[in-house]
Amino acid sequence: MTESEKAYANRSWTLVDFVIYNKTTKLPALAIEVDGMAFHQADSEQAIERVADCEVMIINKVLVTPELIDAAPSLKLICESATGVNNIDLEYAASKGIPVRNAVGYSTSSVVQSTFMHILSILGEGQYYDDCVKSGRYSRMDIFTDPDMTWNELEGKTIGIIGMGKRTSP
Repeated sequence: MTESEKAYANRSWTLVDFVIYNKTTKLPALAIEVDGMAFHQADSEQAIERVADCEVMIINKVLVTPELIDAAPSLKLICESATGVNNIDLEYAASKGIPVRNAVGYSTSSVVQSTFMHILSILGEGQYYDDCVKSGRYSRMDIFTDPDMTWNELEGKTIGIIGMGKRTSP
């Protein structure tokens, strides 16, 4: 076990919102077991109650305010189980010497896939045709097509991708 693994082996953690672990879980990256508490979504009052004894706060949607940070006097680390940290008062955490970590790159392939899905939906007027079918207009058309809509083909199209970051690599 490395020094880093030993440092966190005996610390308590609280997963403030979203249950994804049992009370005792093996952290694969550290190959150790740690004791902690896991809860489903929490409002701000519940979150304050839940973090009282934690050293590691694992959150997802909960707003991490100065009040929440102060409610955890033993807090040593805040872990965001998503990419964005806009729900955490980063300046206040830093002023208390509490590092913040997030899950970088965990959904890279999904983001790329969603991007292409949206591109194809926009190109193919997906929302228009979805509305057309759901409203019953499509079934009332004599020729089962809308002559006022043009069909966009992928053939001959070029796409420009700006910012070849980690998300565009897969």
